[in-house]
Amino acid sequence: MPMPRLLLLAGLLAGMVGSGISVVRQVPAAGLPSGAMAQVGERLILRDEWLKGVAAAASERRTPLTTAQQTQILDRLIDEELLVQHGLSLGLVEHDQRLRGQLIAEVLFSTTASLSDDAIAETELESFYRANVGLFVPPAQLRVQAWILGSAGERKAFLPPLPNSLLPLHKLQQYLGPELVKAAMLLPLGQESRPIANQGQQVVLLVSEQQLAPAPALEAVREPVLRELRRQRDERAVRELLDDLRQQYRVTRVDAQ
Repeated sequence: MPMPRLLLLAGLLAGMVGSGISVVRQVPAAGLPSGAMAQVGERLILRDEWLKGVAAAASERRTPLTTAQQTQILDRLIDEELLVQHGLSLGLVEHDQRLRGQLIAEVLFSTTASLSDDAIAETELESFYRANVGLFVPPAQLRVQAWILGSAGERKAFLPPLPNSLLPLHKLQQYLGPELVKAAMLLPLGQESRPIANQGQQVVLLVSEQQLAPAPALEAVREPVLRELRRQRDERAVRELLDDLRQQYRVTRVDAQ
């Protein structure tokens, strides 16, 4: 039971006890499944849920709870469930974006929470690192020269001019753009490219220096590897949940235009 709800129950109980108000209702137990304390619509309020509320309220008091006070807690749980079901019937979840966001967040958390407690075997971690080592290698750096070919084949300065220094790929893209950077990465060191069509121009590239960082040892990047493994595992769990839900619920759609 979430802590705010437990505190609410404790606060309500304290207020009722202090004012002498009794909201005890006799609920027949006949027909309830074993372990259930009450039923509201189709929803069962289980004994464990009630005992958690009792324990939370008792922790705020110096004296044990009376039977009447424990019954009041069950009534509070029933009232809460009535309000929840009424809220659903009003369509609050469908129309209130804040509630929808909270509900989605709780579903995602419940889907992945159990995974976070699972121990990751060393062999699984090593296998994941070998398969995804490129995610943890420092980015390559290249020193690139570039020219634009004129209509007569003459070479003109490339604009904006590239610094005569090693640049990481993300920085190099600011000068060349992603397509030319991809071409530069495939070039042998010291060999000019053939003319490359780029934004209506013909471009020639030359990689004069490159610096490729070696893959670090697993121990040096253990924490980032663990985070990435858990992230991918969580994504996979959510995707599997959504795939299962698409089988359980009918989904009809049209193609976006």
